[in-house]
Amino acid sequence: MFRYLLYSLLLLFPGYLSAQVVMATTLPQCVGLAKSNFPLIQQQQLLSKATNLTIQNLQKGWLPQVGVTAQATYQSAVIQLPVDIPIVTIEPPSKDQYRLTLDLQQPLYDGGAIKSQKEIQHLNNETEQQKIEAELYKVREKVTQLYLSVLLLSEQLKLTDLLKADLQTKIAKVTAGIENGVVLPSNLATLQAEMLKADQKTLELLWAKKASVQMLALLTNQNLTETTVFEQPDTTIPNYGNVPEFYRPELAVISAQQKQTQAQGLLIKAKNRPKLGLFATAGYGRPGLNQLKNEFDFFLIGGVRANWQLSGLYTRKKEQQLLQINRQSLDVQKDVFLLNSSIQLQQAQTDIEKLLSLLEKDDEIVALRTKIKSTASAQLENGVISASDYVTELNAQNQAEENRSIHRLQLLQAKMNYLLITGQ
Repeated sequence: MFRYLLYSLLLLFPGYLSAQVVMATTLPQCVGLAKSNFPLIQQQQLLSKATNLTIQNLQKGWLPQVGVTAQATYQSAVIQLPVDIPIVTIEPPSKDQYRLTLDLQQPLYDGGAIKSQKEIQHLNNETEQQKIEAELYKVREKVTQLYLSVLLLSEQLKLTDLLKADLQTKIAKVTAGIENGVVLPSNLATLQAEMLKADQKTLELLWAKKASVQMLALLTNQNLTETTVFEQPDTTIPNYGNVPEFYRPELAVISAQQKQTQAQGLLIKAKNRPKLGLFATAGYGRPGLNQLKNEFDFFLIGGVRANWQLSGLYTRKKEQQLLQINRQSLDVQKDVFLLNSSIQLQQAQTDIEKLLSLLEKDDEIVALRTKIKSTASAQLENGVISASDYVTELNAQNQAEENRSIHRLQLLQAKMNYLLITGQ
């Protein structure tokens, strides 16, 4: 009755039909939308902007370095000639002296320090980006679980609908049998009770599916509903059974960190190389460059300057040893991750082979249970068995169908796990 009322309402309001468009979606689409909708994705853009700004600042290290210095001093002694020269009077400089200078330095060679620092910033950005990808990979796993849950619940709903259709057919035939005096009325009550149980199961499955769909809708920021068609994902596994290759973001994080240690080693060498640059100083003060001229004057100095800080040589060896330890630590982390992933992959492969074997038996069990149910159906119609006996065989056949559906979805899950573990 409710179904006919719903159809009538839809016909009366055609605009509602256009608003409730049945959408179809796929697992890759849901994964892509969930990743782009996840708030952490904004962190990647912020990291890229921060890296670009840092590199721009480092690049400005090649621009002329300008500084202004002002000083006023008083000294206890000044330059004086040790002899007196007749007729010539040389006034000694004042003990209070003043100087205002504009200093200009133009780097010509920095030993490769700026280049190494820029490379480290690029690699640091790559490392942080891959860490975010590793976090987003967990979103992919969550979406996959919810998506497969929706597929399983949809399949169970189909089987329950078939069960209810079978029960409805039998209720109609038993009702006719009661009217003809062939079947006992108690058989009708048994079938009606079983129909109520099936309705109850449908409600449970519908609410469970609704919850999974709503969580998917939140993750993907899409208007997904129970009417959305969730297509079966492609679970083709490339090179299945061969030596596996892993493409996980966690490995990309370790790889970027290893590159960082190499770049840091180059930076240590660059900091310990000599530096070369031009310099110029323009100033005004008393005295100027002529120390014997005791008055304010302008002056200018320019030239080439080489600088070599030797103090970095004290710590260079220890710094290189620390980098070597970091490299070894990263190698250990990589080996641990690969070992754990290989164990997980072996379990997934075992699950796949087990479920393939179970499905072969499921087909045989379903075929036999279908025959038994058909025989029981004919016996019920002829009054040979009771409705309880028929319901037993009907439930057994439905359970066999449901087991097969569950095993199919479990096989799908095992294959998806295989792909997730390898990062394919």
